[in-house]
Amino acid sequence: MSALVLIILTVLTFLLYGVMGQDKSLLLGPVFVVGLFAVAAALLRGAAEAFQRKEAGGGAVKLPVSSSLWILFFLWGAAMVPEALMTFEAKIRMLFFATVIGSFMVWGREFTAFKDSRIMLGGLIFMVMLLALYGMIIHFKSPMSILWTERYTDHYLTSSKRLASTYICPNHFAHLMQMLLPFCLALLFIPQSGIYLKILAAYSFVAMLPPLFLTESRAGWLGSIAGVGVVLCLMALRKSKKLFAGLVVLVPLCSVLLLVGAWRYSETFQRRMEPVVEFLEGQASGGIGSDSPDFRPQTWMDTLDMISANPMTGYGPGSYRYAYPEFRKRFKGKRILTGHPHNEYLELASEFGLIGFALFALAWLWGGIWVLVKSLRAEETRHAFMGFAFLGAVAGTMVHSFFDFQMHVFPNAMILALLAALAIGPIAGSDRRSKKAHRRRKKRAEHSAADDGAETGIEASEKRRVRPDWLCGVFQGALALGFVVLAIAAVPVMGSAFFNASGAQKVEGKIPQMQSPGQTEAYYQLAVKLSPDNWRAYRGLGRIVHERRRHCLVPEEKTALAQQEKMWFEKAVQFNPKDPESLVALGRTLTFLSRYRGVGMPHSRPPDTELESKGLSLIQEACNYRKFNDEYWWILGVELRRAGKYDAALDAFRYMETVRRTRSSRTNIQWLEKRLRNGDEPAPDPRPVDSVKKIDVQSVIEQFSTAPGNTQKDQSLDDLFELMEQ
Repeated sequence: MSALVLIILTVLTFLLYGVMGQDKSLLLGPVFVVGLFAVAAALLRGAAEAFQRKEAGGGAVKLPVSSSLWILFFLWGAAMVPEALMTFEAKIRMLFFATVIGSFMVWGREFTAFKDSRIMLGGLIFMVMLLALYGMIIHFKSPMSILWTERYTDHYLTSSKRLASTYICPNHFAHLMQMLLPFCLALLFIPQSGIYLKILAAYSFVAMLPPLFLTESRAGWLGSIAGVGVVLCLMALRKSKKLFAGLVVLVPLCSVLLLVGAWRYSETFQRRMEPVVEFLEGQASGGIGSDSPDFRPQTWMDTLDMISANPMTGYGPGSYRYAYPEFRKRFKGKRILTGHPHNEYLELASEFGLIGFALFALAWLWGGIWVLVKSLRAEETRHAFMGFAFLGAVAGTMVHSFFDFQMHVFPNAMILALLAALAIGPIAGSDRRSKKAHRRRKKRAEHSAADDGAETGIEASEKRRVRPDWLCGVFQGALALGFVVLAIAAVPVMGSAFFNASGAQKVEGKIPQMQSPGQTEAYYQLAVKLSPDNWRAYRGLGRIVHERRRHCLVPEEKTALAQQEKMWFEKAVQFNPKDPESLVALGRTLTFLSRYRGVGMPHSRPPDTELESKGLSLIQEACNYRKFNDEYWWILGVELRRAGKYDAALDAFRYMETVRRTRSSRTNIQWLEKRLRNGDEPAPDPRPVDSVKKIDVQSVIEQFSTAPGNTQKDQSLDDLFELMEQ
């Protein structure tokens, strides 16, 4: 039952992954909680069965291979949570790992016969094939559509239309199909597959190729070639060493010919691979990341610098997005956030350190080598070919992981865990049954040669065999208890993430405003109550109060709202000190409070220099984290100019122009240069002369949040207060 629940959850995730918006917590919150409770229930049942058995090997209750190593990796990551850069993100990341690892253990215990694995694999192939066909339909008819709604971003449709089906990122959907192609191929050569499953596998293999090509995923193409090539070579090795030797030469040759042919005759392939060719050509002269239009090489080199700064322990699970910008130097794309290095190996090492990377690699390689050895030695062809298919999926995933972050996508990680269980379970089950039959034969032979009155070697061996079952039960019981604790801990953490995502969607207008305006704030308040370290919820509360302050014209109320806004943003910065949005928001709030203090807020009162300096330093810190975001530098320049720090303001606007030149930056630079040339002589304000006399309140309110690229006048709430004093 638990295995079926986990499979249903997995199917729901890859069906609904694209309709949940950028924050997937609305989907993953319930999935993590239900999944962890299902894992705990299955392990408790396995522990009970282990204690009830009287003979070792009597049932399929043992955990799949490498489970202990995966648990060791998880324990390392869990130990890093308290010292992680962001404890809330670290908790979510480790709950992600716990759900995937626990599901693998449950499925590995349940699917120990090929007939069960065959049914489950056939259903999985059928569903993904339907998604591929659905993707083909909407790709040509309505690319922005996704199920009953529209995609929340057109990022992958601006330069070219890329097929993504129910996903947002085409690369991740390509990886989903890529993992199943080796299994489709292997099923064709397994006699026990049955005619219907073979037809389905053959049709799905062919049907997935056009959608895979239209995803325009270079990592997906290379991963698919690697996965199919590996499974073909391994199946040939099972049949004949000569055939294997021939395919080892033929498969790479055919792959090269396929790539050359695609480069020559396919405009799509040329367009997607041209940045790769330019990168390779630039290595001889400029080195890695020289003039390549692809951001990956530059990001990889910066990530290596990041790893070098903290090599052994890393920055904590889920921390890359906010730890990396401090080291970003080579990739200079403006306003582009680098949430992942698009390289799973580098991201793993940066977050978990080299120790965590070694533990992960040990578990991954140990499991892969075990499957390879057992598959080559398997008596049954069906068990061997399923193992080979999984190794093909692993090889393709390892290639794909050099260029993407698909294993951070929950449904893809769960599908790989399910495929691992479907391949490993029958092999391990057959191995245990063979060992059990061997022990029975040995027992009968020893019994026939033993004396009736003395303790025989059989009785001694029975005593020795009872102990492993008892240890197995204790281990699974302790493991089940650990998952119960994780499931209980997931309720407040994922509940907080769920309500924060609900509030964020209401703010962004992604769902109908059916409830009172205060419902959004109630969502954020509940998120904070469930998990006090949820910095996103604090930031959301700060945004709400900021909007109220921005539209408030009563000085006393405006000051009180600013103090409340300051409190929420300080909480956000406390639990995520490297979020530039929170830093800028807090900095601007402090500079506002430094200029307008007390009842009536007299305009002639000098600013609080200490508060002002703290606010400016926070904005400067945010700019250091977003070196190539012109909007942040514009904000810094404006705040420095208002504070009378003209030299620093001029430097900020000049740097901004190296990222993006706008009318606002040019006007400010001209005014500041004139002001510095005149010395104490007052220079004309960069605003029009009549901007205060003919001020329109609504236009000022709108311009307060105007982006730098659209700024026509440099007005702010200062004008409102000047108008109020007249």
